[in-house]
Amino acid sequence: MTRRLALLLLLAPVALARPAAADFTARLHMVEGGQTVEGEIYVSGPRHRLDLSQAGRDLVVLADREAGTTLLLAPAVRAYCALQSDDPLLLMVDPFQSALHAYPGAVSKVIETDEVSGQTCNVVQVSVEDKVVLTRWDSQELGFPLRVELPDGSRSVTLTQIEPGPVPPQAFAMPKGFRQLSFDELGELLWDASAEQPAPASPAVQRRTLGQYMTPGYELILRCGAGTEIGVTCREGADPGFQWSAVPQREGAALRPAAACQRQGAGEVTVEPGAGADAIALTDLQGEGSLNVELIGEQPLLGRIETYTLGARSSKGRSINEPYASLTVTVTGDREEGDAGGTTQGDIQISADDETTAQEYGRVHLELADGETWTRTFTPEQKVTSLDFTVQVGHLRVRVEQVNRAVD
Repeated sequence: MTRRLALLLLLAPVALARPAAADFTARLHMVEGGQTVEGEIYVSGPRHRLDLSQAGRDLVVLADREAGTTLLLAPAVRAYCALQSDDPLLLMVDPFQSALHAYPGAVSKVIETDEVSGQTCNVVQVSVEDKVVLTRWDSQELGFPLRVELPDGSRSVTLTQIEPGPVPPQAFAMPKGFRQLSFDELGELLWDASAEQPAPASPAVQRRTLGQYMTPGYELILRCGAGTEIGVTCREGADPGFQWSAVPQREGAALRPAAACQRQGAGEVTVEPGAGADAIALTDLQGEGSLNVELIGEQPLLGRIETYTLGARSSKGRSINEPYASLTVTVTGDREEGDAGGTTQGDIQISADDETTAQEYGRVHLELADGETWTRTFTPEQKVTSLDFTVQVGHLRVRVEQVNRAVD
């Protein structure tokens, strides 16, 4: 059972730049042996939190790097286990914490600088007895690794959609009513609870679970097939005043009044299969927080459209983790009151497995007048893997539309 819980986490050891880091939130993308785990990370000084989800199982890691303590929480069974800095199981649970103790006598060497998710990073090789055990990309500004990979490329973790800014203390608070277990007991209980879940009604029915960290003004529309059951849940807002809405749509029109779909902090919005919704529109109305979305149907996720505004000296990144039928990026200049100068200036960096696309869009500098747009549509053959936006002057409105498959 220990092995099963470890395989769920799929985390490689990571060496940390320094225990105390700048406050920020980001998306996590972890890969091991072709398997992927998505999640969020919240960092504040010496503390960090990981929210992870795979195969319908949610796990939370609360860590204090100065104290050397790590708590692994399983919300589904309201239980947790505590791991100390000298516990070997820490290597399988928390990559950022374990690195402080995983490699006694390790030597770190900066070999070059590189950019990850719009951040300038020192590329650091960590060696033990002259053998490289991992490479990490330490953000010069944030003091935290944004990418880590093993020498053979079998494991990696990358942070994207980085949002600098304060993280409220309650994000690191231990929930009430959780009972403490050993690591093995927690794994056994978690898998027993998972086994009790009913099987899908039909082999054609699929279940998709997504997590999304929301910031003010951010909107995400998830498109799905007709007859999809939709559930949107917020367990606890990162900000006490976090307000959000989840409005079901059909052919672009709302199926419910927006006011009926608004929530503050913890809450949920459900859409029954018979409602005829073909999309759910998630909007951050105030504050910040995380939403979990569960889609159950024959075509649970056909695509997504996200829109947001970036201000001067800010950046945002997004990984393209699913095969797409088309990907359209639209950037619009937005001169707000008080902005200096006549144009918005920023950069878009597009990473792609296709060499020609990677060279053409490796870094594109944009200078846009108010309302002026820059649009590109990418085909599956261009194999875009990530988008990064950085603004130097003014504001940019960004719209990314991804179609996963054709709608019948």
